[in-house]
Amino acid sequence: MAAVTYANMRPGVLLHKLILLELILALAHGTFIFAPDPVYGWYLAASAIGLIISWSLHNVIAWMKNRPFMGRKISLLYVGTIILAQPYWATEIYANFAYFNNVNQTVYEKIRPWEALFR
Repeated sequence: MAAVTYANMRPGVLLHKLILLELILALAHGTFIFAPDPVYGWYLAASAIGLIISWSLHNVIAWMKNRPFMGRKISLLYVGTIILAQPYWATEIYANFAYFNNVNQTVYEKIRPWEALFR
């Protein structure tokens, strides 16, 4: 996907650069299953950071595309919900690390059910 996006990029278009960045940030997360056990938890947690940033960037890109069709109040509400979700995702990054490295599994079990609300 990143190669196709790069091939279709036009110079000076911010949206194309952001889409390419989104794809590159999420790229590493698909390879965590190949890491051996002691490295697995660290690699999973580290690659999840890029994935979560990519997801937030995806929402910003969606807002940029939909902004012409939204009123000012709806646009502010949309951006506000993206901003309000960020503390949860920071906590989710720690919870992923703690769970998959056997540090504190309780945090992950309590935080994970809330993911659907913040997605």
